Formats: sequence, C-alpha cells, structure tokens
Amino acid sequence: MFSSRVRDPRGNTWTVRLRIIPERKGIGLRERFSKPFRKRKNDGEDRWYDYLDLPIDIDHPMVMVAFAVIFLALIFLGVPLLLAVIDLVWLLLILLGVIVSFVILRRPITVATSCNGRTHNFKIRGIRTAFQLKAKLVDDIMRGDAPFRV
Repeated sequence: MFSSRVRDPRGNTWTVRLRIIPERKGIGLRERFSKPFRKRKNDGEDRWYDYLDLPIDIDHPMVMVAFAVIFLALIFLGVPLLLAVIDLVWLLLILLGVIVSFVILRRPITVATSCNGRTHNFKIRGIRTAFQLKAKLVDDIMRGDAPFRV
C-alpha cells in the first residue's frame, strides 16, 4: 500500500514509496529532546509521601495472607489492565496527532522513488494526492516515461 517495487523496460528495479515520517539523518529523539538529568540531594527533609505509612498490626498470619492475595491480584490483573489502558490512550493520542498534522496543518507527505542508490523525493500535500502521484509514477516507470533517468 505504501511501497511498490517496479521494473522499468531497461531492467532497473525501482522502489516507489510514501514516507509519512521524515528522515532524521542521525538525529534521534534522545538527542533532540533530552536534557541531562540531575540527581537530587536528600537533605534529610520529610517528603510528602512519608505520611502514607499505615499503622496496621500485620503480625496475624491471615492479614499477611490477605495482603499476599491482594498483591498477587494487583500484579496479575491490575498491571495488564493498566498497560492495556495506557496503550489505548497512547494509540488515541498518536491518531489525534496524525489527524492534526496531515489534515488540519496540511503537512506534506514525501513520495520517494529510488533506483541504484539514487533517490528522488516529491513533497505532496494531501494523502489522496500523494497516492495518486505514487500510482502515476509507478505507471510512468513501467512504461519507461519516468521524469528522471538513472
């Protein structure tokens, strides 16, 4: 759907693809957004979570068994459910970002053709127009009428 391999009449194999995510050229997320982490010193001050200690007598074996059952239930049921909810929220945020960037902000999509190490890029606004250009390039390359030579 996003990538096609085509052979022209001279026998060269072309790859025509839509690039939705631009190339970063060696610059990753860590290099772009990270700041060095600084470790905090603990000055002996009380933290806000120091008051969450519960004054419960857990010497009785049934209380310890109940805590163990609750702990295991949280691990085997709570954590997978929490991860599933986090994945769903993350997926919805990514979908919202894609809709905003391509539909509302009209971010261009790159249609790239490559053969023998040479790449030609076309930046197109609109998803439908990008798919139409990709189909036209595939047809032109198959006929030998590519707008560029290898």
